[in-house]
Amino acid sequence: MKRNRPIKVLMVSPRLEICGGVESYIMSYYRNIDRHHVTVDFAAHRADEPSYRKDIEQAGGKVFIIPEKELKNPFGMMKKLDAFFKEHGDYDVVHCNMPNGGFYYLRAAKKAGVPVRILHAHQTKYADIWLHSVRNYPLIKLGKLYANERCACSEAAGKFLFGKHFHVIKNALPCERFFFRQEDRAGLRKEMGLEGKLVVCHVGRFCNQKNQLFLLDIFRCLLARQPDAVLMMVGDGEQKADAEAKIRQLGIGGSVILAGVRKDIPAYLMVSDVMAIPSLYEGLPFVGLEAQASGLPCVVSDTVTPELNITGNVTFCSLKAGPEQWADVILECAGRERMPQDEILQKMRRGGYDIHIEARKLEQLYEKMLSADGDGY
Repeated sequence: MKRNRPIKVLMVSPRLEICGGVESYIMSYYRNIDRHHVTVDFAAHRADEPSYRKDIEQAGGKVFIIPEKELKNPFGMMKKLDAFFKEHGDYDVVHCNMPNGGFYYLRAAKKAGVPVRILHAHQTKYADIWLHSVRNYPLIKLGKLYANERCACSEAAGKFLFGKHFHVIKNALPCERFFFRQEDRAGLRKEMGLEGKLVVCHVGRFCNQKNQLFLLDIFRCLLARQPDAVLMMVGDGEQKADAEAKIRQLGIGGSVILAGVRKDIPAYLMVSDVMAIPSLYEGLPFVGLEAQASGLPCVVSDTVTPELNITGNVTFCSLKAGPEQWADVILECAGRERMPQDEILQKMRRGGYDIHIEARKLEQLYEKMLSADGDGY
């Protein structure tokens, strides 16, 4: 089917703030998609600064904010989204990256006659809090009824949410942006006061899922073995105050850097020696891919899918193991040399994580879905 205009997509995300894994995935594709073929607008509940909002708008996309408070009134939310699609009803695809919001967005999209309605799985659990899981389960089940296409960031996430019949859209990235350069590392470490120190990096939103409080216990054990170690924590979130309190309680404030939300993630990866990801659950953590593209060894909880280990530079550690065992594994991995860039790029491409290739595949997938008019697994 030959089209006389670009495919018009509404990308739905809970937030557009920097440092979120889902947001990083979305922006990676958005920056590399062919806008002559596909145009993308965004609907989100939050875009607190620093966010990607300006980047999106400067590239020609529109950003629609549906306030979080609307979620507390289901009937009001449905009414609001019905009105939204009545006003903006010319989308070919609604691509919903928040399964617990799929019912609201995809129901309204179906009512408005949007032909392709995608529900996209990014996690392997309904929520990190039991009460939220109880709330999310029926919403997600209803959302699946209004989706006519299913996507996931990994096989594990897809099997969790859908069981079978789904497309895997890899968490691809511009690998060259993260390439390691020794001369840059030396300059940045001097500038940041990290010369001669062992640097453990963690990037993620401060929340129960990312398990930062356990990471602080790990780091205290690591400091006992390596007193010159530094933990750099990049991100923000609802549990940041809890993390700050625990840092004071453990007396490790002089060795922990709370960097906040950063756009220069490649620089932080370059000055680091190891990445720690002790998450309770994940679909496939985007930062783990960024770290591998930089040649950085990763120590990751065994609840994360083995699919993450693209380069062979990921070591999985059980969450049942204590912080002392985690500290030993992190120290062991921190001593590894960085993998050559050409070898990394080859492995990332072979695994399907080079955005320059995968963005074309997403364009083709949207076209295929429209041609099939849904249900084209």
